[in-house]
Amino acid sequence: MPALNRGSIPDVVDTRPLWLSFLLWKQNPKSYTALFYVSKESDAHVDIMEFSGLGQFQAKPEGTAVVYDIPVQGRRRRVVHSTYALGTAATHEAVADAKFNVIDRQTEALTRSQIDHEERLAWALIDASFTTGLSIDAVAIISTAHTMLKPRTVGQTLSNRLDPHIPVSYEGLEAASVMFLEQQSNEGHQIGQTLKGARVVCKSSKVHIANNIIDAKGRPGTTNTFDTNQIAKMSLSVEASPYLTSAEAWWLMGAKGSSGSPGSGFVFNNRESFRITNSTDADTGDRKWRGWYRASVYNREWRENIGSTP
Repeated sequence: MPALNRGSIPDVVDTRPLWLSFLLWKQNPKSYTALFYVSKESDAHVDIMEFSGLGQFQAKPEGTAVVYDIPVQGRRRRVVHSTYALGTAATHEAVADAKFNVIDRQTEALTRSQIDHEERLAWALIDASFTTGLSIDAVAIISTAHTMLKPRTVGQTLSNRLDPHIPVSYEGLEAASVMFLEQQSNEGHQIGQTLKGARVVCKSSKVHIANNIIDAKGRPGTTNTFDTNQIAKMSLSVEASPYLTSAEAWWLMGAKGSSGSPGSGFVFNNRESFRITNSTDADTGDRKWRGWYRASVYNREWRENIGSTP
């Protein structure tokens, strides 16, 4: 294990005048919490599962029996928490001789590293929503082929992905809002009137485009003064993140969920909150600091998310 020694920081133990550039800027505040429901877990894992209601009514000719239906159990997914950690160390001599607070502020440095990792962990799930089987029904979270537990026709699937891709634009948000209105349940019941988009999520490079769409008084891209901005009536906000990798991918998401409502369905499981411990090596006198936390992320419901990517 490497330990910071005086040879590594000769200027920090020097007494001559020195301007030290170290942890000068504040860490960005957490942004994923605007989209994720943060759950305080107490078990080693979380299981998520779908369970259907009943299907459609059938005609009952006079004198015939009622058609009966029963619920269907869907897939079951298990989400296991992982532990994430980082440590640092300094020799006894470096701690004793340092003239600046570089070593004293290593706990602050650990905290900044942890916040950055927590953000990346959460945003990576949104980043992966188009390409991996992380949905509750084992397809991508944003997919054109979500399975139904009680399809009305053989092979019927549901979609929450704009296909073909539409860039983040007024037309794109129109199409996404219509897809919200047309969403169906696992049984094929129309549920779109109960779903509501709340946030436009995009890469930081698209923040001005997204803000212009939702704030414009008239419809963006037209000179017709009678063509009003209908998207503005949706009271959307924009969440633009530097942690997203694609400049073209974007999402229209519902509000974050709660313990009783899935909302956008994104959940951050906080199994063990971040903590820092320190100790002194009995043989060398070296100081050690280590920080760790335990968490997992998943999506428990895809329907309040519409996405588009090339």
